[in-house]
Amino acid sequence: MSNQIGKILLVENDATALTSARDLLPKNSLTEVTSLSTALGEVAAGAAAWVLLGPDAAQALLQEVELRTQERTTELAQAIETLREQVLDTQRMEAEIRRENQELAILNSIPAAVSTSLDLTEVLLLLKQQLSQQLGVSGGCIYLYDQQGENFELKETWGFPDRVIPQLANVPAQSYPANEILRTRKPFLVAEIKKDRLYLKLQLNQMRPEWQSCLGVPVLADGAMQGVVVLFSPFPFNDAQIAFYTSFGRQVGAAFHHARLFEQFFVARERTQVLSKRLVAIQEEERRNLARELHDEIGQILTGLKLILEMSLRLPPDEGQANVQEAQKLVGELMSKVRQISLDLRPGMLDDLGLLPALLWYFERYTTQTKVQVGFKHRGLEGQRFLSETETAAYRIIQEALTNVARHASVYTVSVNVWADLDILCVEVEDQGAGFDPQAALEANTSSGVAGMGERARLLGGGLTIESESGKGTLITAHLPLWDETT
Repeated sequence: MSNQIGKILLVENDATALTSARDLLPKNSLTEVTSLSTALGEVAAGAAAWVLLGPDAAQALLQEVELRTQERTTELAQAIETLREQVLDTQRMEAEIRRENQELAILNSIPAAVSTSLDLTEVLLLLKQQLSQQLGVSGGCIYLYDQQGENFELKETWGFPDRVIPQLANVPAQSYPANEILRTRKPFLVAEIKKDRLYLKLQLNQMRPEWQSCLGVPVLADGAMQGVVVLFSPFPFNDAQIAFYTSFGRQVGAAFHHARLFEQFFVARERTQVLSKRLVAIQEEERRNLARELHDEIGQILTGLKLILEMSLRLPPDEGQANVQEAQKLVGELMSKVRQISLDLRPGMLDDLGLLPALLWYFERYTTQTKVQVGFKHRGLEGQRFLSETETAAYRIIQEALTNVARHASVYTVSVNVWADLDILCVEVEDQGAGFDPQAALEANTSSGVAGMGERARLLGGGLTIESESGKGTLITAHLPLWDETT
């Protein structure tokens, strides 16, 4: 029996328990040990078959098992919590990846949508629809940047009461925060819009109390400012949204740029067509005037000369002397008229001596013919020659302006101021006469001269402005560049 039972290790400090164990088990099979861990080690090594525990050892073992169970349970709970956090992190990462994929899809779809048209108005409308419907932005404004006018012009808006829109129509580039967006080329965040002065001034806190934050997003094309999209949200804009809309502004910037280039091209083409028509009309008017001069003035003199010569052939030689003298007088008058017409068409002095001598000669002749005195001031013209096209344009603009003064202003004096800087030639013609409405004159197409002055300036890359009001005189200002745009 002892061979079947094998070595038994007894772990017990109680004497009574030791005696009972010795009586029940074979003598040679029982070995006493004091440490449960030692006993278990021998069993694990195969040196013993059994471990016999007394009541005290069993209680100690039970306590040890409970302690180990608690520790293991705690370890398992910690492992489960760690696993749960890993699962949540994985879910968050998957959600973030889905969001980024959605944003990328939107970033790809919106530029594709707005790029389907080169009409700027349609591009802006498509962008508004994408922002308000696809992205769910509750309110916003789309501005275009006018570099020449140094302001942001409102083109589209949604979510705003109609009565406040006129107050948002134009934003000067120097105003805050427009100047900040221009300077940094970065979005501008108003985290708590309810404290914003403009928001309170427009009473949007009453009409749109749900709005909490505002984000101004620059629309850029190759770093150049095209406009700003201002977005309003009932929730604070977070870093991810700001990053998204920053990319969004760069993506749609190219569509803005292309549409604006196309619009500028279309406007330039229309302007060129209108200009061509007006130039043809001006040429025809000049030809009519020349034909009238030739018919009424030169034609009459030639007819009179022809009659005198025919009469001279029928008269005796001594009586024909008076007719010859009359004929010589008519020839002199004819030569004077031809010279005058030639000078009106183009004074040779302009080509030979330049702008200043030609103007001085013209003012003297103008005063003689019209009795209107010309007060002339100039700077930077002495001894200077400019491009032939520039000198001609300046001369013709002044000529046309003074002709209009003589015809319509009802004054006896007019001021002309001409000066040249390094890169521009400026002309001013001012009178204190009757005045007129320049816009009405252009729209009614009643003044080819006014249109012709502006067209001469624009053909050289310059510009012309007319400031006039009925009864308050007229100021015409032309700016002509002094560089050759064809080189």
